[in-house]
Amino acid sequence: MRVVAADAGESTRRDPRLVEVVSELQRSLDTAGIRSALLHETPGSLEEHDIDIAVDGPWVGVWSATRDSLQRLGYQALLTSEYDVGSSWYCVFAKQEGTELRRIAIDICGDVRGVAKFGVPMRALLADAVMRDGIRMPDPSWISTYVIAKHAWKRREASPALEAALAQVGSSPRDFVAAARRVFGRRLSEDVAARALAEPSLRTIPNPRALLRAIRVRRGARDPILPLRFVRRWIVRLIHPAGMWIIIAGADGSGKSSVASRLTDQLSPCFRRRLKLHWSPGVLPRPGSLVGQAARDPSRPHGAAPHGRVLSTLASLYYWLDHALGYIVRIRPTLVRSGIVVMERGYHDVLVDPLRYRLNGSSSLAQRLGRLLPQPDVTILLLGDPSVLHARKPELAPEEIERQQARWARLEGDLGTVAVVDAGRPLAQVLAASLGAVIARASGDADVRGSIRR
Repeated sequence: MRVVAADAGESTRRDPRLVEVVSELQRSLDTAGIRSALLHETPGSLEEHDIDIAVDGPWVGVWSATRDSLQRLGYQALLTSEYDVGSSWYCVFAKQEGTELRRIAIDICGDVRGVAKFGVPMRALLADAVMRDGIRMPDPSWISTYVIAKHAWKRREASPALEAALAQVGSSPRDFVAAARRVFGRRLSEDVAARALAEPSLRTIPNPRALLRAIRVRRGARDPILPLRFVRRWIVRLIHPAGMWIIIAGADGSGKSSVASRLTDQLSPCFRRRLKLHWSPGVLPRPGSLVGQAARDPSRPHGAAPHGRVLSTLASLYYWLDHALGYIVRIRPTLVRSGIVVMERGYHDVLVDPLRYRLNGSSSLAQRLGRLLPQPDVTILLLGDPSVLHARKPELAPEEIERQQARWARLEGDLGTVAVVDAGRPLAQVLAASLGAVIARASGDADVRGSIRR
């Protein structure tokens, strides 16, 4: 693996918040009797890079101390996900500043036996940790071992962290071999040290495939039932997805599209994946396209006559099937992979505004079917003065907007957790209130997942 030098213009400055966040976290962990160390530093802002923390203690205590320390700094938990065996967790915290979010992501690794992805036993690493510049960090030889293992696993060929790690190997090869042999074996560790001594300007890692093979072999030797642990982790993730599903509902003129787009932009960096949908998952084709009809003019939502009763019933079943299948093949997989899903309108819009979908009234069948669908984590219900909403978007009369809003209010029991936001206010205030409602819900869910005993 040839490593190219980092771009000269790339920032190598430490984010000044790093010391504040990590020192507060480590004080909280110390109080709980848990050893910890910052695995390595990364340049740039905390929004761009994760904080990698090694710990030696039970997860319940680690999570409680981590959550409390970030809350003291004004951050709320948005996501907790066990991303690997060996008690390896990915946690995201965010602080709301008006319509903006500031994000901090922490990789917490309690892999004391070295069975997680990188195969570095954290208990041995923590035994040599010392305070440097206000932060407890491992011995440089362990930092080099961890960074090289991480880059070899991820097949990354360049980074400032890797440059620094290989430079450290060249300055203290014997110490590096003493640490790295537990991860790669003595022969491969000596190969890395020899290359760093002989070719310091090339900054190459010899035999990257051999390093990966060594990591995998040692992981399996330390835990023969490792495959079963992976199966357990995936079962837990399937049952308790770490992602979040948000529906933005309301009448025309309430600002659904603006709120949905802004929420997606602000929340996406906090989650592993993103999926933005209009009113349905769109797994099935548009019903009219099946008979060759062109799409209707969106500025005239009630411009077409409704179907008859039989065709309306078939259309209701078709829409429900699209949502049911879409949840299985699009929404649920995104949630399982720690993703964010933002959907405008949602299935219940067919009950509130049946004429938009050419349905002959809001049938009890459609409502009963809706109760069979999974509920989102939170529904942002945008309600406001009908005259204000009509002035923004005059496609619907104020009386129709008022009727729809009353119908949405009666459906609250079918929408899961609902946050009602005054859509008549300026857009910035609507966005801020919506974002606050999402953070409040996500923080509660993240705390529940984080508090699960492992």
